[in-house]
Amino acid sequence: MNINDKITTRNQDNSNNYDSNIKDKIVIACLKYAVFDGFSKESLKSAGKDCKIDYANCIALFPEPKKDIPKHWAIMLDNETTKQAEKLDKSLRIRDKISTLVKYRISQLNQHKICIKKIVAYYSQPQNSTTYLHQLWDTADKMWLGIGDTTAKDDSNYYSKRIILATVLGTSIYFWLQDENNETDEYINNRIDDALKLGKLKNIESLKSLLDFLPLINHPLKMRE
Repeated sequence: MNINDKITTRNQDNSNNYDSNIKDKIVIACLKYAVFDGFSKESLKSAGKDCKIDYANCIALFPEPKKDIPKHWAIMLDNETTKQAEKLDKSLRIRDKISTLVKYRISQLNQHKICIKKIVAYYSQPQNSTTYLHQLWDTADKMWLGIGDTTAKDDSNYYSKRIILATVLGTSIYFWLQDENNETDEYINNRIDDALKLGKLKNIESLKSLLDFLPLINHPLKMRE
């Protein structure tokens, strides 16, 4: 049974448990086409040809390419970031662990700045912004879990930690996109220093009033309860 037969069989069985490796391959192949065409159906079709996967199967895996391909790419990057977290020196301060992971995440994107600009432009549209906030939350969550955070979900600190780190991630990516002087690492350090100051505020409502996008992040928080 070839790769297309496997995907078709799973599709006929109404199974969403597609082989993640197949999706990974398509996403990686798509990146070179997304530079020119964005994460479009055309890019997906070209990536499918490279991977010898029928377009019908590609679109079954990524029904909405503009949203679904970046979403799966983010999951791939999160998985790599988690592996990196496992390699960190356990004796490092929490601040240094988080700083290292944020910088590592940015380094993963260095070869794909044009693609990231297209993704950010897509997520900047009001109807798409919540999806981006979900992704930032998920990445922040995986970073905290990766360094061994055991804060209970009924503790407001569980949410404040992730909200603040999601903010650091989002603003760092925006800064990196504009950075022409290799100042992103310094920017990240400064934002984490700011975050540590914010972290002294125990009331999550106080945190919300200080961060522009926090009213929007109520939704992903509720979805994870």
